[in-house]
Amino acid sequence: MCISYNNMNNNWMYLFQQGLGILGINNTFGSFGSFGNFGSMSMNGSLFNYNVNYDAMAGIAVANAVLGVTGQAISSSRAEKQAEKQEYANNQARLEQIEKEISDLKKTDITKEVDTRSKTDSEVKSKQTAFDTASSNLQNAVDYIKNNETAYKAAKGKADGGKDLTSDEQQLIKVYEEKLAKQTELKTAKEKAETELNTAKNALKTTIEKEIKDKINDLKAEKEKLQKEVDSYDLDAANGNSLSRTSDKKYEALLNNGVAPKGSYTKANVKTAVDRFMKALDGTPEKLQTAKNLVTMFNGCSDWNETLQKAANVAQRYVNEHKDEK
Repeated sequence: MCISYNNMNNNWMYLFQQGLGILGINNTFGSFGSFGNFGSMSMNGSLFNYNVNYDAMAGIAVANAVLGVTGQAISSSRAEKQAEKQEYANNQARLEQIEKEISDLKKTDITKEVDTRSKTDSEVKSKQTAFDTASSNLQNAVDYIKNNETAYKAAKGKADGGKDLTSDEQQLIKVYEEKLAKQTELKTAKEKAETELNTAKNALKTTIEKEIKDKINDLKAEKEKLQKEVDSYDLDAANGNSLSRTSDKKYEALLNNGVAPKGSYTKANVKTAVDRFMKALDGTPEKLQTAKNLVTMFNGCSDWNETLQKAANVAQRYVNEHKDEK
């Protein structure tokens, strides 16, 4: 063969060293001229001497771990922001729905609702049946008296004249006079039944009105909770950071005894006003004033954006809700 033994051996050793290098192992074989020249190798009791750079390997592992954690953190942060954004959109949609539901409830035709519910309400149905029966009894008596008045007078006249009456005439006089005597009683019974029916309907009306009021109150409570979450999101978005806001010292110089005068303001000024409004305690005079300052500064800002507008809307709503407080 043309390839010498030593050359072939060197090729194998080169490949072996390359593999060790990949594994982070530094082999030191020394010089040898032939496969059997083991005397020139640094053995230390082994076939070859090698050094493993454990520090380097550990550093790579730590770096990979840090990069992995950082990547996971970034991915998690993005997912959280996306979830917050979606929740914000859902809350806004629900707020619009709540407004419509409250409006629809306030427009409820109570009379129509009572009539509809009366058909299934057990108490009203019972009183309605009693009223219908009493009305029917009175109407039957009235109709009988009206329809038999002429015959009654004729039969009565014969009787008064001493003439004999047929059995039908006798029965007619008896029934007619009974119904005539009971007419007042039947009328009273109808009036009582009508009163009880109206009482039952009024009770049903009160129940319906309470149900509507309770639903509206529940919706308002839900609206208040969701509105706070939406407002918090809007304020956080407009708040900026210390680099994008006006410094406290410069901001104080813009105020006149804590009050923002009408004038021209920058977005940085408005962002600081947002920050002050967020930090002020609800229900305090300071909170109300920071809200007014935010609105004033926003109105005087020529390069405002939608984010700042939403924050100003939150402040204006707070002013409207607390304007009578001192």
